[in-house]
Amino acid sequence: MKKIAIIFAIVVMSIPTFTFAATADLAVRAQDIRFSTDTLIAGDTIRVYATVRNVGDIDMSGYVGFYASSDLIGSSQIVTLVADGEDEETWIDFTVPSGSFNIRVDLKGTDPQDENASNNTALTPLYTSIEDQDGDGIEDGADNCIDISNSNQKDTDGDGKGDACDSDDDNDGLSDDFENDLGTDSLVSDSDGDGVDDAQDYYPQDSSRTEKEIVQEIIDEVAEVFSVDTTDDVEVVAPVDAEKTLLARTSGSQLNISSNAAFIYVRGGWKTYEFEALAVDGSYTTLGWDFGDSTSSAQKTVEHEFRSPGNYTVRLSVIDNEGNVLTDSQVIEISFFHLKNPLVQLVVGALIVLLLISMLLISRGKNEKVKKDIESIEEVIKTLEPEKTNKKKKTKKSAK
Repeated sequence: MKKIAIIFAIVVMSIPTFTFAATADLAVRAQDIRFSTDTLIAGDTIRVYATVRNVGDIDMSGYVGFYASSDLIGSSQIVTLVADGEDEETWIDFTVPSGSFNIRVDLKGTDPQDENASNNTALTPLYTSIEDQDGDGIEDGADNCIDISNSNQKDTDGDGKGDACDSDDDNDGLSDDFENDLGTDSLVSDSDGDGVDDAQDYYPQDSSRTEKEIVQEIIDEVAEVFSVDTTDDVEVVAPVDAEKTLLARTSGSQLNISSNAAFIYVRGGWKTYEFEALAVDGSYTTLGWDFGDSTSSAQKTVEHEFRSPGNYTVRLSVIDNEGNVLTDSQVIEISFFHLKNPLVQLVVGALIVLLLISMLLISRGKNEKVKKDIESIEEVIKTLEPEKTNKKKKTKKSAK
């Protein structure tokens, strides 16, 4: 038995010993790259993550370089990974580009030197960002308000423009601001439910009536102020010394009355008009103007300059103390052909220059013709002078 033990010891001692070298190997994978959000909106700043694994058998450190397609986003913090330890997650913030892109991550600065470069780079599939200018999570192509955030996409009148950016939510022809001043419902085209839209309803808050009932006291007031018969269709010019009227402020300019005698107006310039409501102070709670060019006013007397030539429907709405809404409108025509129009001034100036040039050319032509006529007369005179001399000589001979 003792001999056997000695032989076994000799055999064991004679077997060569082997040492296994440690491996330095960090790895990244495409499936371990992710974003902080599932929706990639162009222009948003988000965070991209990449997981680093230690697949070797020694402790290592390093960092990750992040790329959007071929453009460097930046580098992560340095991470340390223990052999057989937990994976480490690296990250960096970046701005989502427009269009399609992918994310590439590269392992860099490993310590000790990584011995397996085949798993040091990972590339994701292509991602496509969406355009969403207002950041409401709705792609611009499907967003009914691309400049104003409205994730609910509410569109009361179904006109394709969301309420958040629609100036007329009920599509009744009256702007939301104007209806708010009038007290009507900006989300319902027929506030009183009488079957007539607010824009055509003279009493949009009274379902028992829709057409204007001519108030005689308004007609009498106009007749008293301007001393005219308001039953006739005439042009009214107020006296120069009239008080509390537009004419007193416009030095005798022509004064006009709206179609239903609810307001008067005076032209102050090419595109400028002054309007005054005839409602008696204290008889109404709300007064509003809509000038037909996306502008409005709540003043009883207002001066307004229209933006460009064209036809504009000026509408006045007044809510009296009993809640009745009185409306009146008048079409104002701003002509293109006016001397205050810079384009017209340019054309007129060019015509004047052409006229002066034409007159100058005509004048020069006449002068040349006169000069030629004088030269012709002189030539005729010269031809006649020898004949006169010969006649004189003949007369002298006959006298002898």
